[in-house]
Amino acid sequence: MIAKIIQLLALCIGFFITVSLILYCSSDLRRGVEFGSGFVLMVGLLTLVLSPLFWMYVEGRGE
Repeated sequence: MIAKIIQLLALCIGFFITVSLILYCSSDLRRGVEFGSGFVLMVGLLTLVLSPLFWMYVEGRGE
């Protein structure tokens, strides 16, 4: 059970970092839109919303 929780945390952290980097490197930011707390909050909420799906993926892997 601990291993599955660690996998879920790793998956959520990886998702958060990946989406944050995609937004950070997007063309909107090159046009002067500031990468601030709004982007971080949006990605954090998206991660929270998708975390049950991540948990179903981790549970379905069946170690």
